Amino acid sequence: MSLHTFRLGLPGTARVRPIVLLGMLIATMLLIAIVYFARAQAQEYAQATNALQAALQSMRADEQQRAAAAAQALQDRGRLYLLCIYLAGAGLLAQLIICYCMIAASSGARRNDNSGSAANEAALELRSADATRLSRHLLTSREAERLRVARKLHDELGSNLTAVNMDIAWVRQRTQDAPLAERLIRAGAVLGSTVQLMRSIIQDLRPTALDSLGLSAALEIYATDLAQRTGIAIATELPDALPRLREGCAITAFRIAQEALDNAVRHAQASTIRVSVRQEGSDIAVEVTDDGIGIDLTAAQNATTAHGLLSMRERALQMGGSVTVEHGAQGRGTRVYATLPCVDALAAGQP
Repeated sequence: MSLHTFRLGLPGTARVRPIVLLGMLIATMLLIAIVYFARAQAQEYAQATNALQAALQSMRADEQQRAAAAAQALQDRGRLYLLCIYLAGAGLLAQLIICYCMIAASSGARRNDNSGSAANEAALELRSADATRLSRHLLTSREAERLRVARKLHDELGSNLTAVNMDIAWVRQRTQDAPLAERLIRAGAVLGSTVQLMRSIIQDLRPTALDSLGLSAALEIYATDLAQRTGIAIATELPDALPRLREGCAITAFRIAQEALDNAVRHAQASTIRVSVRQEGSDIAVEVTDDGIGIDLTAAQNATTAHGLLSMRERALQMGGSVTVEHGAQGRGTRVYATLPCVDALAAGQP
């Protein structure tokens, strides 16, 4: 019987349970005791047989016959005990073989499990690294595409709309036709609203103040505009100047603050929101708190629904940072706290 076939015949698969090994050990000890007992009995009967054969020399014929019968009985018992010894030895040998096969099968299964577990862990780590790289690539590509579209809208569409507005104004100043002048006024108003819509789209794609004025000014402008549109009081604590930041950190910090502000406006039912940015050593800390109804931290961990929180975490991870979402002070409201290792090493100690 091959080891594989034997292993399949064992109950409980190839893993050796401790109770099975204990039972095998007890059975082996019993077999050893039986062997020693049978061997002692066989030696005792052999000595008795020899003594009887020696005594036969000095007995009469009838006594010799009875003694010979007794000696024969002793010899038969001795052979029986010898047979028991042989059977017990064979059983002991089989028991040892079974134990060896079970231990070998268990060791092989454990090695296979360990190697399989190590391979699975390596595969999972590789997939996780690939997913992280893909996520970072998608975020970077999306921001680059947003910047390209925003510049195209500003440079090309903005110029075209400005030229159309100038032509409408020129014609309106020179026409004497009242109905035509009224239509030109309406066209100018529609054109003005279109320009405002274009600027809003450009701000959503890429805040122009971020590149020209910096992170603090861009967040101040966004918070002021959001407060005017929603009627919610938004307080800001932003430094006048920040040290030199790594590439991509300013837009990452802005997007995290923007997402946190939008979430507070949409879901928190808050009356006051506070946003702050500060330098903490070589990190930039972004904090957004509100006095709303708070957040369900269990639901916040659900990647299928908490897309905004997931986006913030992915953006922070892209820069080597982290995002913490928790209840606010005294369990009221929500606090979003992000740290980004953004400060240039040479500028970390500079104001």
